[in-house]
Amino acid sequence: MTLSTDTQNHELLPLLGATLIASQKVNFLLYQLMQPICKAHSSSQVQHLASKTSDQFLQGTTAELKPILLLLEESHLPLTINELLDFIYKRNIVSQQFWHVTDAEIKGGEKIANPVAFLRNLLSEYEAWQVKLETTLS
Repeated sequence: MTLSTDTQNHELLPLLGATLIASQKVNFLLYQLMQPICKAHSSSQVQHLASKTSDQFLQGTTAELKPILLLLEESHLPLTINELLDFIYKRNIVSQQFWHVTDAEIKGGEKIANPVAFLRNLLSEYEAWQVKLETTLS
């Protein structure tokens, strides 16, 4: 797949933008919900997560964040640890690696076969999570 055709750009680029914004909204809602839980947690690693700003919160790879998130498993978060890790993984693809997984010729690199379908599904997932998180916050 190449981004060179007008048809693909007209559909793909607006979806990419909408998905990026939706991921930022989910990230900020997670920050608002998890901040008090992290501050009150007994683990210093989790408390360190609470000291981050909303822009720094949950930044990193799933490998870096999984040990910390596993410490929160008993905290009754609105999303499961696996959902949080999935969010982080896919957010990183969209925000940092999208060109790599769609167009770049990287030997042995991961590829998304249908970027439009991937973004549609991800946007739908993020919108559902937004509702779930906003409901929890209110």
